[in-house]
Amino acid sequence: MLSCSIRKSDAGVALSLSDVSKHSGVGGNAGMQISYIYTNPYFMKFGLIGYPLTHSFSKKYFTEKFINLGLTNPNFSYENYPLENVEDLIPLLRSDLFGLNVTIPYKSLVIPFLDEIDPVALQIGAVNTLVKTSTNTWKGFNTDVTAFRLSLENWMTGTPLPKQALILGTGGASKAISHALFSIGIKPSTVSRSGKSNYVYEDLNGNLWHYKNGKKTALTNFSATFWEVKDDIVVWGENNMLYTFSNGEKTQVCTYTPKDYQLKNNVFAFRNLMG
Repeated sequence: MLSCSIRKSDAGVALSLSDVSKHSGVGGNAGMQISYIYTNPYFMKFGLIGYPLTHSFSKKYFTEKFINLGLTNPNFSYENYPLENVEDLIPLLRSDLFGLNVTIPYKSLVIPFLDEIDPVALQIGAVNTLVKTSTNTWKGFNTDVTAFRLSLENWMTGTPLPKQALILGTGGASKAISHALFSIGIKPSTVSRSGKSNYVYEDLNGNLWHYKNGKKTALTNFSATFWEVKDDIVVWGENNMLYTFSNGEKTQVCTYTPKDYQLKNNVFAFRNLMG
């Protein structure tokens, strides 16, 4: 996550952005520090772009932060800029704004409008922070990745990290989280409505599904009590009964769930141990 420190002097305002990461796991940018001098101390304008922005608390947060820092000049401000189209960003980039945060749906869409992009943000394919580096010149960063990784590592202190994780959504924030998870050895999978992911949401509603040659078949309309796949045979328990799916057909095997069964070499066998 990029932290921001601001120092006022007769020469102007020095703005320092420092990566708080102490690790080298994210793109090799640990310890990154970017400093700029903005010569007019009375026009430090920042803001947030996205659409819609009714959910955002950024304006309130930064306005209170500026007051707490003693930056009470009205031109030291933070505003929301709800942009219905990403092209509406262009006038803002040519204005007297010094920095912008980016939220949905523009974390990836703004990249073509930038002059520079941080290597980590380029790997992720999304930015959430834009900084003016000179007149009408902007550079994009992604602070989501470091913030998420450090938060997760702190939260999991003393607990082994999981091997896998499921991410709901495939937008810009999802890309940053995937990058962070990979960097600490966790394999991510994604879920979306569009299907441009590992899963779609209906896969998570408890149903059991079969995929083969791009064809999707529902095996149950509710959560199976257990299931197993071997040698192209699917076996599951449903309403205390045992079913198999093989060669494109669902078959009820018995009217109870056996306590012992085997799947081997395309043969399914079980014993009646019910007494």
